[in-house]
Amino acid sequence: MILLTALPKTGKTTALMKIINLLGKENCRGFYTEEIIENGERVGFSIATLSGKVGTLSHVRSESKERISRYGVNVDEFENICVRELEEAIEDTDTKYIIIDEIGPMEVLSERYRNLLMQLLTSDKPVIGAIFKNPHEWLDKFKKNDNVNIVELTMENRDSIPCDIVKMVTTDNKHL
Repeated sequence: MILLTALPKTGKTTALMKIINLLGKENCRGFYTEEIIENGERVGFSIATLSGKVGTLSHVRSESKERISRYGVNVDEFENICVRELEEAIEDTDTKYIIIDEIGPMEVLSERYRNLLMQLLTSDKPVIGAIFKNPHEWLDKFKKNDNVNIVELTMENRDSIPCDIVKMVTTDNKHL
C-alpha cells in the first residue's frame, strides 16, 4: 500500500488523479474527496467513486452526531458509497488498482472502513491512496504497518511523484 501524505493544499488529490490517468481510469476503482465551497468558504467535503457514485462526506450544516471540528460527518453515506466501492473493487477481476482518497479522521469514524483498510494491507492488488499527515491515534498506528509505504508529497516533488508511483506499482510485484 502506497500512501501519500502532505500538509493541506499540497496536492494529494491532484497527484492521485494524475496517477489514475497514468494507470488508466478503466483499471482503477476507488474514491476521492473534494472540498465543498460556498461563497468562497469551505463548508464540507464531497465524495465520488471512480464508478460514478457521489455523496456528501461532511458538511457544516449536517446534523450528524459524528463531528470532526465544525463538520458533521455522514458515516452511513460514506459506507454506502465509498466503502461499498472498495469492497466491490477487491472482488472485481477487471480492477487492477485500488485508489483511496483519503484515510483521515472523518473516514476512520467508520469501523467498517477501518476493518476494510486492514484487509487491504494484504490485497493482491496495488493500493494507492492519501493519508492524513497530522497526529491521530488510529492513523499513526496504521502508518506503522509493514505493508504501508508513506510517500511525503511536497510542493517541490508533487509533479514527479505520480510518475514515480506508477513505475513502482507497474514494475514491482510486491505492490508495496
